[in-house]
Amino acid sequence: MITLITGTPGSSKTLNAIDLVLNDPAFQDRAVYVYNIELLEPGKALGWQTLDLEQAQTWYELPHGAIIILDECQDLFPPEKFGNKVSEHIRRLNTHRHLGIDLVLITQHPKLIDTKVRRLVGQHLHFKRQFGLQSATRFTFQECADDPNDYFAQKAATKTRKRFNKKLFGLYKSAEVHTHKRKIPWMVWALLVLIIVTGYTIYSVVSNFGQSDSVSSPGPTPDNITTQANNAPGQPAPVRREGQPLTREQYLEQWSPRVKGIPHSAPVYDQVYEVRDFPRPQCLLRERNDQCRCYTQQATPLEVPEEQCRQIVAHGYWDPTREPPQGKGTGNPQGSNSTQANSAHERNMEALRIRVQTQAMNY
Repeated sequence: MITLITGTPGSSKTLNAIDLVLNDPAFQDRAVYVYNIELLEPGKALGWQTLDLEQAQTWYELPHGAIIILDECQDLFPPEKFGNKVSEHIRRLNTHRHLGIDLVLITQHPKLIDTKVRRLVGQHLHFKRQFGLQSATRFTFQECADDPNDYFAQKAATKTRKRFNKKLFGLYKSAEVHTHKRKIPWMVWALLVLIIVTGYTIYSVVSNFGQSDSVSSPGPTPDNITTQANNAPGQPAPVRREGQPLTREQYLEQWSPRVKGIPHSAPVYDQVYEVRDFPRPQCLLRERNDQCRCYTQQATPLEVPEEQCRQIVAHGYWDPTREPPQGKGTGNPQGSNSTQANSAHERNMEALRIRVQTQAMNY
């Protein structure tokens, strides 16, 4: 079989050709001949033999079953002009299998060798090394790919990552393997900087958008202050922006009473809830059990300390909301009306005292 190995200088073509011959089971225990490869002492110790140009051109005269590695094979099989007589060492490639000989051809690109040679290739290995790494990408084709760098050709190939076998560096002299230092191209650095700058820009825009949204929110207005005052002592009613519906949590919060058991303490009633009066204590002292109780003018019980309750029963309390009585001869035309109003208030309070006393007796 003819195996073609291609790749740019420094892509580890020769290294992988030697690795293939040493480790492929099909190449074991066979004589190996190399052309254009300078073997070092460890390589010579393998028993491999070096060919000159004349010997390489008469490769078909080598022993049957030999393995022949021809580096820079474009020197042996350059493209021939159409109509010219086919060279003997090229014509003999048609029957290389009859001799049991396997050839490994190494060149930089398939089009550097003659078309007739390319058509006889049974396996094409193309290596691509990037950034000076100690590995290369291997594309395996089942026949010669005239353009192994073509996108669609590489998609159809078998793609593997091949690490360099460093143990083989001492077998031969190769400048292309040892002089390539790891180097990341400037485009990779530029892309990295672009990603960082883009991420920072997006973060800044989002952060500034949130801050501007907070600053642009309207400040407190008299209506808002009134609403917050009405919401005391609980939390203020949830505020929603114009045109936006309430969320489920905001809706439930509006209908939740601030004081348990008093439904009208919910924030939803803040706009219709208005204080019209305040509790005025009416206190009674029961002689039977010597207990003092206080009630509002609506006959609802008040929580008043015992000592204070007794003080109210004994001395009363000052009510700053009551109007003072109008004396006779003051010349005030409304004095009569005020006196009548106070009398009516006294009567109402007396009726309330009787009602509270009745409830207290039942207590």
